[in-house]
Amino acid sequence: MFETKGVRREWAFRLEESNQLRNDLIGLGAKLPVRDSLGVYPARNFNGSWGDYRRLVIEAVGLIREENNRMLLRRCRFYMLKLVKDSATASCREMTFEEECQLLQNPNYLSDEPMSDEEATDDDDSE
Repeated sequence: MFETKGVRREWAFRLEESNQLRNDLIGLGAKLPVRDSLGVYPARNFNGSWGDYRRLVIEAVGLIREENNRMLLRRCRFYMLKLVKDSATASCREMTFEEECQLLQNPNYLSDEPMSDEEATDDDDSE
């Protein structure tokens, strides 16, 4: 199935990606999803069997992949919104409420997964 060493390397890569996406979302003023994968990954002093450790690592990697994909979609959507607003401002007009709603509800920018587990960007989600 999975080689644990390779999965741990993927975890390190995905964690770095997750932190960068989090910083990007904060910069755009978007809400952050709760990063549950950070609580699933086993601690260094894990007291359990090798099989349990391996299962938790694989579960955490799968979860962080999903979270990163959702954050990437959210970053794209909010970046598009920022570009449209900047463009409207540059042409001396303001976007109407309907235009903003149409952009935010555009299926090309919506995630497949609901992001109802959001925290405001000023909350600390690193724990």
